[in-house]
Amino acid sequence: MTPLKPVIDWTRDVPASEFPDLFPTIVSQGTAKPICLEVCSGEGGSTRGLMNAGWDVIAVDNSRARLKRNPARWRVLGDAFDAIAAMGADVDLIWAGWPCQDYSAGTRAARAHGIATGHKRLIAAGREAMAATGTPWVIENVEGARSELRDPIMLCGYMFDLEALDDDGTLLFMERHRLFESSEPLVAHPHEKHPRGVQVAGSYGGARRDKNEARHVRHGGYVPSAAVQAQLLEVNWMSQQGQYLAIPPAYSEFLGAQLLRLI
Repeated sequence: MTPLKPVIDWTRDVPASEFPDLFPTIVSQGTAKPICLEVCSGEGGSTRGLMNAGWDVIAVDNSRARLKRNPARWRVLGDAFDAIAAMGADVDLIWAGWPCQDYSAGTRAARAHGIATGHKRLIAAGREAMAATGTPWVIENVEGARSELRDPIMLCGYMFDLEALDDDGTLLFMERHRLFESSEPLVAHPHEKHPRGVQVAGSYGGARRDKNEARHVRHGGYVPSAAVQAQLLEVNWMSQQGQYLAIPPAYSEFLGAQLLRLI
């Protein structure tokens, strides 16, 4: 089937009053694949993996700049809760990467120093909204959100061989632990003990980038160039900020394939 252009114009805000008409408009375009409504979709790490697994994706985000880079077939600029209320009962899956900033190590450090961050915690409210639709759902977040998640599974970069060569030829590995809670029974690969003596790299803001200090003084990880980060995450279409917030598509492809067998 010839790919169709997105039917929703991401260059304008979609008022909440228009959301009830979005899903019938999308379905009228025709799709042979199950449809996933992905909210807080960002620049599309999860999106790409779900598409690779065989889903058509409606990506919803409140940032025009992020959506412009998202590879979804349909991209909607609007509110996550409005989208869930309007379309959640009619799709085959809801996927939500609720904001993770308030659970991050950097935010915890700022709070410890009395610095207000203003980040929202939406996991509980998001779970309630998704569950009310009766549609299978997935919540993705960082390890710092574990206390708010119910029996999550954890995926790690070592499970998917996330590696790349640094600018100087050093082999780098990415851990990128992420937690997933779902209404459906999902299974993760066994989390083996991380190998010793390998150079770990990450992708997040405000990090140290001195590779010599990391390798020879701290013996820890560091953040390489944006190009190397993109190779590690397998997200070469993303901005630097998008990389900071993304999960590797391999994670959502792995879980998306499981979910296809379950629905």
